[in-house]
Amino acid sequence: MKQYKSFQQLLLQLKPTSHVREQLREIAILIYKIMVIQTYHLLWTAYLKSGTGQLILQVQTQSLYSLTSSIWPKQVTAMVSMTNTNSVNENEIYLNFVNKHLLKLNAQLRSYKHNLNIKANHYSGYTLAIQNCIETYIEQHLQSFRLNIEHHIELLHYDYHIRALKLEYLRHCSNEYQKQQLKEICQTKYAQEMAEQESRLIKQQMNYSNLPNQSTLIDSIQSIDIRQQLFNEYKEIAVQSRANLFHVYMKSIEDERQEYRKKFEDQMEKIQPIHELTDDNNPKLSPIMIQLIDQRCQKITERLKCIYRFKAQITL
Repeated sequence: MKQYKSFQQLLLQLKPTSHVREQLREIAILIYKIMVIQTYHLLWTAYLKSGTGQLILQVQTQSLYSLTSSIWPKQVTAMVSMTNTNSVNENEIYLNFVNKHLLKLNAQLRSYKHNLNIKANHYSGYTLAIQNCIETYIEQHLQSFRLNIEHHIELLHYDYHIRALKLEYLRHCSNEYQKQQLKEICQTKYAQEMAEQESRLIKQQMNYSNLPNQSTLIDSIQSIDIRQQLFNEYKEIAVQSRANLFHVYMKSIEDERQEYRKKFEDQMEKIQPIHELTDDNNPKLSPIMIQLIDQRCQKITERLKCIYRFKAQITL
């Protein structure tokens, strides 16, 4: 197991005799595997729910788009495409693929639990308190892994909404012009929000980052007074240099954000009924199509905020 030294310390806390230490280690490995499988099971269950239209809980308020559509996550479609299958019924392929993987996870889970029961029963000194202690230790070391999976599942919900909104919008489309409007406006909104979130993250990182408190070259100087004087000068230069680089970088991001913000506002203004010109080739967008674009842009914004909240959580 990883963190083996820490696990040895845990064993010392439990105070087992030397001949049962290996048994406890084997039990801990099985508990670790069970927890990992259970976490992956949550992810693949979310894949299945998305593909069978059960991912989003129905709300009382009426939605502009269907929340029960079959939308398979891109992670699933990418994995299936690698199998080079020739079947025509894609939905059936994805369903079988995910179900088979869930069956495999269930089989592994049953096997690990069975082995755990056998090993626990063979160790007469094994108690619920010992198991709780081991589980707590493992949960602490799996925290990062679980957070990543939970974040992945959270993004699946945003992806479902974004794709469902697109499907509903395309159902109302009558030509390529209308399709292009959705694509271009959403791309602009994505770029604008990316710049916004990147700016916030950089500011947070600057607040949390620390300058080095020493220099190998300066530390080699024998005189304490000279060493301190040089370090103060070194630190002052480092602070100023970092401030200058930060200013240049933030100005670049801010200019980009303002550019995309203006472009997005212009694009949304252009498709409003009072401004949009109508001809046979480019019929105007209906009010519901404009609402669908607006809602899709909101979900794109929410998704990016979710991503950058997670980035801040794991880096700051």
